[in-house]
Amino acid sequence: RLVSAQAKGPHGDGRTEQAFKERDGGTILGDHGEYATPFGWLSDFLFVRRNIRTIFKHREKVMRERFDATEVVAGTVG
Repeated sequence: RLVSAQAKGPHGDGRTEQAFKERDGGTILGDHGEYATPFGWLSDFLFVRRNIRTIFKHREKVMRERFDATEVVAGTVG
């Protein structure tokens, strides 16, 4: 399990956690993120949520390429 926190940054305060779980001879990587935007729901709606989704889509692509992942289960942001 990996946990990281951001006290101040472009998306305000945030915390992410990556957990690894064995399943059927493989490994599942799960992500969970929490964040508080500096300008509330408006900045979240207009900018932050879309940016975070883009980051996780890129991460999914890289994980598929590097680890020859055959199954990816998408999560939600927010």
